[in-house]
Amino acid sequence: MIDYTNIFRAAIGPLIALLLTLLSYRLMNRTQEAKMKRNLRLACYRLSLCFLLTVAGAVSAAEPEPEWQYPAIREYGKVLPLPDSALQPDPHREARIVVNVTKPIASAEEVNPGLDRVARLVNLFALSKVPREKMKIVAVMHGGATAASLDNSHYREKYQRDNPNIKLIEALKRAGVLVYVCGQALAHNGFSQSWVNHDVTVALSAMMVLAHYQSEGYALVE
Repeated sequence: MIDYTNIFRAAIGPLIALLLTLLSYRLMNRTQEAKMKRNLRLACYRLSLCFLLTVAGAVSAAEPEPEWQYPAIREYGKVLPLPDSALQPDPHREARIVVNVTKPIASAEEVNPGLDRVARLVNLFALSKVPREKMKIVAVMHGGATAASLDNSHYREKYQRDNPNIKLIEALKRAGVLVYVCGQALAHNGFSQSWVNHDVTVALSAMMVLAHYQSEGYALVE
């Protein structure tokens, strides 16, 4: 709803200035007529600009925020219901998806964006009432996402802060997601397999995970 009170308050100052300019214009002699005309045009311009900016701000403020939901995994992977959009998940059909998680984090205190994307995928299916047993989702971490697989003590040793991904990975596991990390990527980063979070399975390589699950009919999501 547009707040007309704020619009009136914002416009009252320039309006008074315009009225005073008009009054002054009548009292001035003709030698100052040209100057007053310029002032009058400037006052009109300022009033119009103020009014337009105020209305635009009021309309923008009146627009509702998206109603984000977390139907399966709370705090992660927010989704927006769009019941009239195309390609809604079929709750009667099994979904088989393997997600390639490689994006690095911008900051050590942030959740890996690839893992958050996996949570969004789960929430999208849950939004359409797809049963958990029909969601066959696998995620494999490698490349820039490898460090997200570490347990808290070794993540803290490397980044001087707790691993923000542990809670998310635990939630993904509860939702039925299988989470892997590439064993080759661990070695390339100087990480021991014993440093990996207990909710993550160490695979021979990410390539083997992707090849295996795609051969089993899983769709690849990069």
